Amino acid sequence: MNVRESSATLPYDYDDVLDVVLDIGCRLLEAGAEVRRVEDTVERLCLAYGAHSVDVFSIVVLVGVTVEGPNGDHYTQIRKVGNIGNSLVRIEKLNALSRRLCACPEDPWAVKEEVKQICAKKTYSDVLMLLSAAIAAGGFAMFFGGGWIDGLIAACIGVLIMVFTLYTPAKVNATLKTFLTAFVAGASALLICTFVPSGHPAEIMIGTIMLMIPGLALGTSLRDLFGGDMVSGLLRFVQALFTAALIAAGYGLAWLTIGGFV
Repeated sequence: MNVRESSATLPYDYDDVLDVVLDIGCRLLEAGAEVRRVEDTVERLCLAYGAHSVDVFSIVVLVGVTVEGPNGDHYTQIRKVGNIGNSLVRIEKLNALSRRLCACPEDPWAVKEEVKQICAKKTYSDVLMLLSAAIAAGGFAMFFGGGWIDGLIAACIGVLIMVFTLYTPAKVNATLKTFLTAFVAGASALLICTFVPSGHPAEIMIGTIMLMIPGLALGTSLRDLFGGDMVSGLLRFVQALFTAALIAAGYGLAWLTIGGFV
């Protein structure tokens, strides 16, 4: 007996099945997964729960699916995707959950709670994130020609950037948050250098800006484009370019307003 035949007799409400399947798909997108992976996961899960046919459509802001259930009825659900981030650990956990469900379908409500737990758990502690930001910013500042003083200043500003990232309320507009973070980081580098003459603001700013560059988002957009998902690839690409422009504008405004005093 194959998976489809055995799943057709499962006592599940198919609206609940689609609800949890779209939960997994949306969380994968929010964690930075490519569109093709999301569509494949949603399709495999629906088939494992007894669907006779599955049509999935996904872009970076939306996931929709229409299936023919085990009883011959058709079901459709569409879900809007939240803010896109990057969490390879979360992607790995959701993939492991999906593979387990494809092998042996479970009660949708229990799975929904497990998805919530996966997404609620922090990937890394705040202390580790702050320390990593300090090391990365300081290391990049020295890599691009700065001295140890530049590295130390960049490390402190890197911590400031991560504080903005971790503790800014979710309701704050992402565009405004990116611009203000870049402006504060650039202004901090310039102001500190007015009191530390041996500091080099250019090297410090290069080191700190590396924390904000959307490199992974740009890479994912190219992967979507090369995979044939043109709409999602272009959306991600434009989003990455827009983020880069906001960062440049924030640092540029800091240089224009404060740079003359350094």
